[in-house]
Amino acid sequence: MIDERSATVLLALYDALLGAIPGHLRAITARWDETSVHFDCYFDGEITDDDQEAMEIVEADLSANFPAAHTVSHARHLLNFPAEFPDSGRFIFHRREDLPPFPEAESSS
Repeated sequence: MIDERSATVLLALYDALLGAIPGHLRAITARWDETSVHFDCYFDGEITDDDQEAMEIVEADLSANFPAAHTVSHARHLLNFPAEFPDSGRFIFHRREDLPPFPEAESSS
């Protein structure tokens, strides 16, 4: 069951992320306590200036949901597919990632 703080943070994050997720963003994780929220963004490929600006806007939108005494922060990470994600919090967003099929084993005749 989700407690009230978790529900508040999750709803604020989802709202701030609407329309802000570029196609090469693999995942977003988040962690929080009573006075802070931090989210990590994992990109596949180059993190562009537009990506940086978009995540800064998400952070600002998220901050607007909490008192000024709260700390809201984020970090952007380059983590190309198929690298595994570190244990950095609760998944907020995770794109579908299909592994390429295994090459057919050559039959020996």
